[in-house]
Amino acid sequence: MRFNVTDALRLNLGLDYRTEKDLSLLIISTAAGGAPAFFDGSSTVNQDPPFELETFGLFAQGTYEVTPSFRINAGLRYDYFDYTVGPSTPVFVPPPSLGFRPGGTGDGDGFSYNIGAIYDISDTTSVFASFAQGFSIPNFQLQARFVAPGVSVNDILEPVVVDSYEVGIRGELYSTEYSFAAFFAESDLGETAQIDPATGFGSIVRSPQRNYGFEFASRTAVTSQLDVSTSIAWNDGENDANNDGQFLALSSLSVLPLNIRIRADYQVNPRLALSGSINYLASRSDALNDGVDSLASE
Repeated sequence: MRFNVTDALRLNLGLDYRTEKDLSLLIISTAAGGAPAFFDGSSTVNQDPPFELETFGLFAQGTYEVTPSFRINAGLRYDYFDYTVGPSTPVFVPPPSLGFRPGGTGDGDGFSYNIGAIYDISDTTSVFASFAQGFSIPNFQLQARFVAPGVSVNDILEPVVVDSYEVGIRGELYSTEYSFAAFFAESDLGETAQIDPATGFGSIVRSPQRNYGFEFASRTAVTSQLDVSTSIAWNDGENDANNDGQFLALSSLSVLPLNIRIRADYQVNPRLALSGSINYLASRSDALNDGVDSLASE
């Protein structure tokens, strides 16, 4: 719902609700030794623990026009979630984690807020800065898979709360539209995926974490028929997986290296358009050098 409280103050109020169920079954064959191994679907096992999830959120977001060229945005959000993880004996887990898991239940809630400002330097150029908190549910299905056999998951899954800071500029210069933004984010209990070099299995790591990066995008109208767009994105991060105060590079499963993309769109006629793009993805060896990954990302 949208309200114009005053000529300068606009307010949005809303709520959202979501329910989700998942049962990841693996179909296997029961053929005896020596018999043809047909996957006849005669037997199934749980690939991951089955789960049910409900989420509920309330939010209020407002914009206040201090002057025609200066605006402040602020918002507040409340999130609640509860989950049920069923009993299972997952497959494709490292040998120490093999065994029955009783499952369990849990819930969590929290408030998060954001505040930001936009200033119009001119009719075509604006600068902005913001702080925002993110509240999200961890990947509890994977967490439940790797919990020790015989251990329940009752209330072990804390939400992921992230503090994010962003500054940037966007505008138009001659026939080019452009934007640039840089960000820094940190969490006392982040979430990232990585591969255990000793077992080769993936896992979810919850630990202090920080991420940072930038993104640049532009679009140029070369002619009335030809547009050329460019994007450059880079991000990186570290976490303290051992909680010893030493931050190491995040796995390349969670962080993409420098990505550059150039795209051209040509409108031949009202019924025909041609497009082409070039993508460059750089290599990343930080996680390999820190012993987090066993291979570099290339």
